[in-house]
Amino acid sequence: FTGYLANNWRNKITIRQKSKNFFIKQEVGITDPQSFTKLLQGKINYGILLHEALSKINTVEDIDNAIDTIYYQGTISEEEKDKLSKQLKLLLKNPEFEGWFSAQSADPGIAGTEATAQVEKYYEVKNEIEILLPNGTIRRPDRVIIKNNKAIVIDFKTGKQEKSHEKQINDYVSILRDMGYDTVEGHLLYLDGIKAVRIV
Repeated sequence: FTGYLANNWRNKITIRQKSKNFFIKQEVGITDPQSFTKLLQGKINYGILLHEALSKINTVEDIDNAIDTIYYQGTISEEEKDKLSKQLKLLLKNPEFEGWFSAQSADPGIAGTEATAQVEKYYEVKNEIEILLPNGTIRRPDRVIIKNNKAIVIDFKTGKQEKSHEKQINDYVSILRDMGYDTVEGHLLYLDGIKAVRIV
């Protein structure tokens, strides 16, 4: 990221969400508008929570520490903490994208924080890094993985697929190419349906 100013925006400000409605029960046949609004808000908040957890994870070995951090911020209850941990571990075992979070690409015989340190020698992870462009515009991709002269950029999304999401990824890819990376991939990861889409 030489030649561009890059910072982690979470070091500047943290917005804490209340635990209520982060997790909601499945409901069928809702006709009451107030109940529907509550259901919709719960899904939105759950997406925000997943997004926050992923921003704290370099490899799967970091899941427990990431969840603990969110829990001690008062964002989630102990019950929600256990549920989120299980869901994240299941999510990051998905063969479509487990390589983006794998600690096994370093040395399968190493575990825990030592594994994370070893992985970082092989590739560098930038979570929610702010990139200040020459024209003063700021871009903040959710996750950039760098190895040698190759970069993979990933953005996490909730809700349905939108053309604007593709445009956003294409913009990130162009920025990384301008920064000198010869090979750049761009992906979207939809958290609701657990679906990875390669754009570039």
